[in-house]
Amino acid sequence: MTTRMKDIAVMLLLIAGLIQFHFAYVAYAQTVAPESAIDPSTSRNWAGYVADSGNYTSVSGSWTVPAPSTSSDGSDATWVGIGGVHSTDLLQTGTQAIVQNGQIQYSAWYEALPGLERQIPMDISGGDSVSASIVETSPGLWHVHIRDNTNNETFDKDISYDSSHSSAEWIEEQPTGVGFALALDYFGSVNFSGAETTLNGATVSIAGAGAHALQMANQNDDTTASVSSLGSDGESFSVSRTDAASNNVPTRVRAISQQSSYYSLRHGYRSFRIYIVSDTDGYHIYLAR
Repeated sequence: MTTRMKDIAVMLLLIAGLIQFHFAYVAYAQTVAPESAIDPSTSRNWAGYVADSGNYTSVSGSWTVPAPSTSSDGSDATWVGIGGVHSTDLLQTGTQAIVQNGQIQYSAWYEALPGLERQIPMDISGGDSVSASIVETSPGLWHVHIRDNTNNETFDKDISYDSSHSSAEWIEEQPTGVGFALALDYFGSVNFSGAETTLNGATVSIAGAGAHALQMANQNDDTTASVSSLGSDGESFSVSRTDAASNNVPTRVRAISQQSSYYSLRHGYRSFRIYIVSDTDGYHIYLAR
């Protein structure tokens, strides 16, 4: 066997092992910062409410996990978060659904950009009532909490994270693979309630935070997910899927540089970087030296 053939054999073994590792620990769909579209009230991948006019140290909300149609493949994610609108940092937690070949996979997760999404060991199903919060308990230390009220399951984690505190969000999202948009599934509608944030030291509702709605639209500027006005309590709203086709194109390079799932390896004197990319066509592996 030549030296090159040995190199190829070693790399194939390494790739096989990394694929197993990747799918054991990394979620299929990732969330990224909003893709601006037409104006500040429209995004290519986010729909919901955004507050971005102060210093935010907590965010909370509840929702019913949507049960998407199985007629076509796609994904959706529902979450609350801090940061990410005008900055590259984003701390978030929520639920997501992935529809593939007529089957739905639900999960709970948290994510601290530029890190990868981490799945939470909870038994999530469509129709479950979920509550989530992210709170800065001391400078740079955040407590992530998510609870499935239907199943009485709870997850709590403390995370050290350098946040800009620049925004708070309550979002229904079209997730991505690593740098590529997945189709937005037909999730029907999702209702948010109890949506609050701590703004400049005071706990306020979405309305009290002066948050604004963010509609989701495709490249043709057709609305793919519409956001309702706030309820009379100032802390509830709904996001509804329209019939318009969603975006299904690569997201901007910033998402790839922040979130690409890659593994750096060394074989002999050679160093390699393996990218595992999720797309609607499946999974793709790229090898770079």
